[in-house]
Amino acid sequence: MELVFARHERGDLDAEQTVSTTYSAEFASGVRADLTISTSGIRCEWTPDMPRGLRGQRRDRFLASYRAWRDECIADYARRTGIEIAVVDL
Repeated sequence: MELVFARHERGDLDAEQTVSTTYSAEFASGVRADLTISTSGIRCEWTPDMPRGLRGQRRDRFLASYRAWRDECIADYARRTGIEIAVVDL
């Protein structure tokens, strides 16, 4: 579970304007992730579904690679839009 907090800093974005970007990646486990980040939140869609049966080191490696990619995407989006974003993994 992820909690996402965003704060608008740029004067040219008003509270009702949506800025959305989709990032895509394929992971070694054979799944593709499409991460859509917008001023209203973050959504990740998996094709096929996110692997749930991974255990031990395979799971740890998968989560580490996903989270590193996700963090790079969020940092890119924040740089381009001027929006401060914090993600808390639970």
